[in-house]
Amino acid sequence: MNPSPEHLSGELRRLPGLYRRWELTEVLEQHRNCQIEDAGAHADGTPLVAVFFGEPDAGSSAGRLSDDYPDRLVRTPIGEIAALPAGELARLQREVDETLRKAKLAAAWLDGALSLRYSARAHQARAAELKDTGTVRFDDNGVTVVADLPKKIDWDQDALSGVVELLTAEGEDPRHYVEITFKVSECRYAAWPPQIRRVFEPARTVRTGKESFQLMAGDA
Repeated sequence: MNPSPEHLSGELRRLPGLYRRWELTEVLEQHRNCQIEDAGAHADGTPLVAVFFGEPDAGSSAGRLSDDYPDRLVRTPIGEIAALPAGELARLQREVDETLRKAKLAAAWLDGALSLRYSARAHQARAAELKDTGTVRFDDNGVTVVADLPKKIDWDQDALSGVVELLTAEGEDPRHYVEITFKVSECRYAAWPPQIRRVFEPARTVRTGKESFQLMAGDA
């Protein structure tokens, strides 16, 4: 299908991902005016196509395009995604990162609007219940607003160290009152002499985090 000049303006944009022919029905239901191009083949030999669409004019019914590719992506078996060309995976990674960035920005912007609208009422509601933190509920034109202000406590570590020494001097076991955690800087550990490291090695366990991959196409 080719873009219709009366409904599309600007350059064509490519939909994320590559498609098999039988997957086009769902795509075309959401993007009525588009251009389809051959895009090689899947690892199993199935021909793949790329789909391009143009920006619809504001008043066009084609303007109600749905950017649902994150949902479509997670409905695709991981094995099929893993079999895509590396360049395609790199592009998908960039677009997912950009979608996530925009979603986080939108969420932060909306949170700011909700705070502007409701923070004063929430403060009044807590004052009425004689509390400074916690959850309060109030109504806004039939919508229940649940405002939660968590309590966060910080303890002065130097002051706590003094309390532990005082309790110990008075014969109390400070472990009944405080949780004590010992930590060793890995940078310092690596710089210690071997005989000192050997003393600490029985208490040291190395774990790995989640492996990540950053794809960079071309000279990026």
